[in-house]
Amino acid sequence: MPIGVSRKRDDRRRRVLRDERTADEEQGEAQGRRQARRRKSRYGSAARRRHQPTIVDLLPLTGRRFWGAVTLLCTLALLVGSAVWVTAELGTTDSLPAFQQNYFGLVARFTQWVSAALMMASAVVCFQIYLVRRHRRDDYRGHYAIWLWAALAWVAGSADAAASLSQGLSSLLLQQYGGSLASGGLSLAPRVAFAILLGGRLAWEMREHRPSMTLLLVALGAWVTASVVPLMITADVLALRLAAMADLVGAFGLTLASLAHARYVIVDAATGGRRVSRHAKAEGADEDGEDSEEADQGPTQRRQSRRRRAEPEVPADVEEEDSEELDDRSRNVATSAKASRTRSSRHDDSADEDESTAGPSRPEPVHVTPAAQTAADEQDDDEDEGLDPSAMAGMSKAQRKKLARAQRRAARRGAA
Repeated sequence: MPIGVSRKRDDRRRRVLRDERTADEEQGEAQGRRQARRRKSRYGSAARRRHQPTIVDLLPLTGRRFWGAVTLLCTLALLVGSAVWVTAELGTTDSLPAFQQNYFGLVARFTQWVSAALMMASAVVCFQIYLVRRHRRDDYRGHYAIWLWAALAWVAGSADAAASLSQGLSSLLLQQYGGSLASGGLSLAPRVAFAILLGGRLAWEMREHRPSMTLLLVALGAWVTASVVPLMITADVLALRLAAMADLVGAFGLTLASLAHARYVIVDAATGGRRVSRHAKAEGADEDGEDSEEADQGPTQRRQSRRRRAEPEVPADVEEEDSEELDDRSRNVATSAKASRTRSSRHDDSADEDESTAGPSRPEPVHVTPAAQTAADEQDDDEDEGLDPSAMAGMSKAQRKKLARAQRRAARRGAA
């Protein structure tokens, strides 16, 4: 018969397929639509939101990453500053050849882009500080809102650095009101007001971390210098250099101050102001890994893992002492059990000898059913087969049973 033609085999295969289909349908209905969509997803579990990095993960919180970011920013500041310093020696663009005018415009646009990017990064960092700082318990008056205002101000400053909005506003007001208002004063007034109000309030907020407060004050002073110097000194090469370099120092100082204070706030929120050792950091990383593993486990496995983590850890020396004590206890229990068995066997032997020497004893009357009596008689007959008939003369059934037990016990001892 060819393979697959048997009717029994085909019926069994149909039943197996039907059972599998039923199990899949029941499982799909139990999981629901959400898990069904997740099961059909083309991405793995690593693409889910809890496995993706957040803004806090991108901030340089560790010492190595922080000083690496500081080194990178300082290197970028030196490169841009040197380009601006060389460009300022060329003078005004009216007396320059065409290729030098292009070079001058390229450096100016690149400097504006760097300043705008740094201020936008500072705005993102300040917003992250606001998200963490608002959960502080001793801030009853809501002083954390200053970080949100600072983030909005840095966004406006980024737009000004990229598109020169303050200069356009000054030109518009100058055309509207004529020569009564100077364009330099219009650009200076907002910066001074910003430095006094928002900058002073931020410096007071950063007083707990002196390095970040110092960097912020340096940045504010550089911005004020960049605004005041062109008005106090004749517009020559020195004025251009001082204004451009002061503007760059302000942007880089603001970014460094924001990163330093963000690191201080996040570490303070995570450790409660205590200094964390490397061993504690490693334990915290292990706990984070266990939490991520628990997120991928089921409810039962999650409860079991939490129960195991809740159990107190026993030191190694204490665990060894407990194991040694447990071994001693087990040996003592085994010795006592052996001694009790020896005493019980001796007691049985002495009891058998006493009963055999004491003579026949009258058993107590017990109500026995006919079936049980028949089974007992057959067992007695089997036990009496190995006894000497002369030794059983004048003995009752109870005495014959005891004598049979004694002989069997003696035979077992001899065999052992």
